[in-house]
Amino acid sequence: NNTVAVGFSDGSVKCFTMSRQCLVPKVDWEIPCAHKGNVSAMHMNQDYILTGGEDNLIRIWSRGNRKMINQINFHTKMVTKIMPDLFKPNLIHSCSMDKQVYSYDLKQEKKIMYHTAKNGHLLDMTQKCTPEFELVTVGFNNPIAYWDIDVVASTAEIPTTQKCNCIDMSPSGKYFLVGTEDCFIYCYD
Repeated sequence: NNTVAVGFSDGSVKCFTMSRQCLVPKVDWEIPCAHKGNVSAMHMNQDYILTGGEDNLIRIWSRGNRKMINQINFHTKMVTKIMPDLFKPNLIHSCSMDKQVYSYDLKQEKKIMYHTAKNGHLLDMTQKCTPEFELVTVGFNNPIAYWDIDVVASTAEIPTTQKCNCIDMSPSGKYFLVGTEDCFIYCYD
């Protein structure tokens, strides 16, 4: 489908239909007050919409009627990433400026694991698609850290002196790219 959902600094979420024929995208729907302050993280799939905000909240919305299904209040600072688990669709993961990574079971409606980074802030996260399915986080004043859902402490760390703003995994899971504040991209295997 040709829709793109975007979170805004006024706390709203809007979904646009994109088309090559139309220079100005059409707004399909809107959630006017999804969060108090910025919508700082978002993910949309065929079943639901996940939003994280400057208000420290995670909200789960129905994709069909855009009504809020659940609200999760674990983080104490702005949510920077929220995403479903690649292999267990009932799990979602989030990270935040509060140095926390949470895993939450949507079916059981409970937190199943949390991890705490040693320093700084967590800014982004991805998941490996290899046998352990670890989460990998980056941030400011933090190493690149691997987190296993069954272990509280990080399972591996890659030291870095850079402020790492973003991370993404290759489809094979063999490589990941990290973007830094000084406009460099680093490739790891």
